[in-house]
Amino acid sequence: MANLVLDITPVAPIQQMFNDPFLNPLRVAIAAENAGVDGIALIFSPQNEGISREEVEMVRKNTATFLNMMVPFHPEAIRHAQSIAPDMVTLVNLAGKTNDPLPLPITEMAEDVQSVVTDLKANGISVALFIEPEFDNLKVVGKLDADGVILDCRAFTEAPESNARLLAEENLQTTARGAFKLGLGVHLMGNIEREHLRQLKSLPFVEDMIVGKAVLKRAFFSGLDTVIQQMRTMMWSDRENI
Repeated sequence: MANLVLDITPVAPIQQMFNDPFLNPLRVAIAAENAGVDGIALIFSPQNEGISREEVEMVRKNTATFLNMMVPFHPEAIRHAQSIAPDMVTLVNLAGKTNDPLPLPITEMAEDVQSVVTDLKANGISVALFIEPEFDNLKVVGKLDADGVILDCRAFTEAPESNARLLAEENLQTTARGAFKLGLGVHLMGNIEREHLRQLKSLPFVEDMIVGKAVLKRAFFSGLDTVIQQMRTMMWSDRENI
């Protein structure tokens, strides 16, 4: 059964908009942890406005749940990740100054990625790569020493109609099976909303589903505790039948 992981990165622009130090990533991370979330994810980039280095350090020191720190393929970001020593580092592609991660063009950069993976793992940090769910990408990742892949599921979550969504779901299923056979942990990310959970939770071998804006925007109306519990209930509703 997949774990529910909250990406707290969207809290940063909200904090800046309200100019309120009380509404910060650490407080949201602790509230989510108390509500029962299984892990925390965040994006750090020295080039982008978002969660600061100090805030990342505070989250690491003051939370107990699994921490997935997502960073671009940038030397300073990777060095900071090594100093923070989260449970997992995920390499992502950040275009421009956005904090919306894109999949890595892994087939074009495998050699460079391998050295970073080796360095991170030498420091006891698990490493995942954010990729498009394509077989060619899996073939490349399988030759690296990464621990897992985060599959971009936006083709499913943003599908314009049911046939496109069905094809995207089948592609995710095939890629998840292939990743598992290669010994890779499988995680999902990409605009996952509440209504997507029922289908995505049935995919094989998925360890984590990473959600962010879907939780936070509902939390404005329902409260974080309520939203986390609702999502966990939906994800675990069939457990008694297993």
